[in-house]
Amino acid sequence: MNGLCPSDWDNGTDLGNLTCHPSLSPYRYVGASLGLVVTALGGLGNLLTMLAFTADPRLRTAFNRLVLNLTLADLLYCSLLQPLTVHTYLRNGWAWGRDSCRLFGLMLFASNLVSILNMAAIAGARYLLVSGPRRFHRLCSGRLGPVFLAGPWLLALVLLAPFWCVFQFQPTVCTCSFHRTAGRPYTTILHAATFGLGLGSIGTFYLLIHRRLRATGQALRSHRELGAGTSLPPPSSSSTLSAAALEGSQNERSAISPEAVSGGSAVEGSGGGGEGERDSGLRRMTARWKRRRRRQGRRGSEVEFRRVTTMCFSVFLVYLACYLPFCLVHLAESRAPYVLQMLAGNLTWFNSCINPILYAAMNRQFKEAYRVVLSPFCAGS
Repeated sequence: MNGLCPSDWDNGTDLGNLTCHPSLSPYRYVGASLGLVVTALGGLGNLLTMLAFTADPRLRTAFNRLVLNLTLADLLYCSLLQPLTVHTYLRNGWAWGRDSCRLFGLMLFASNLVSILNMAAIAGARYLLVSGPRRFHRLCSGRLGPVFLAGPWLLALVLLAPFWCVFQFQPTVCTCSFHRTAGRPYTTILHAATFGLGLGSIGTFYLLIHRRLRATGQALRSHRELGAGTSLPPPSSSSTLSAAALEGSQNERSAISPEAVSGGSAVEGSGGGGEGERDSGLRRMTARWKRRRRRQGRRGSEVEFRRVTTMCFSVFLVYLACYLPFCLVHLAESRAPYVLQMLAGNLTWFNSCINPILYAAMNRQFKEAYRVVLSPFCAGS
């Protein structure tokens, strides 16, 4: 790969190449302010998510470990890479030389690639939970579990390490990134493979999940219509999952119990009627109670599964919203103003700080765990 190294960097570091483009000078402070917001929100939010995993045992499931891996990548970016970017904006250039710039570029693209791979793993896991929960637990809960956690990081390094000498400070975006021409066409192929195939596979998984859940919902509605007033057994479907078991959540249950039903019926029947009639009534009421509990459990599990899936899909949509403008500007970078290129790059920052907000807004367990972690600080204030 030495042939891909820019010659001016092989012969020594030119400090003039480590300064931002003059046309970006008026915007630098706006970008630095945005970077400080991302550092504060993303750093605290992702750290809070990490602490929530340690505080609430219900969150320590095989699936949530994939979410934790994504959180770790976001925390790395917000707590380490983003402050360096802010410093570069304020200083109007990179301050730590050639090799550190290459290391920064490698870590920047690695954290981004790890996010894509983790989102693909999350989408694939959701589909396995719909189509075959046993396969999911066999893959993610056994010896292969650590592979799914370490795999994205190792794969990102394997794919990006050969481009070590291609990372260079880019004055037009005021950051360390791929050299505009030295790495092509290899960097173009890498971008197409990671973004195209990675994001395409994520979209495909969620499309399959939507189709499976829709088919299951139609089957359940048909069953309820046909089984009204009868005791038909529930339809068998791998989509009717126990989300309480998969996600570690506790669905709300009715406060009525068979004992309470039995006791109440016995009191009512003690004034008259035969013992056989009372026993028959108790059995009927207990059977109705059990059927109601099963229906409530299936309905609650389905709702919880849909909520978690919607949360994961929202994380994917936020990623697309943050990175799509950057990709479009990158395709037309020769014609796009430098400020627009820089603004599109700044938009990608927010992807790493929005996820904790989605977790809190769309997942009851995360919200409760956040409350547990923050309660000592709130009580002290």
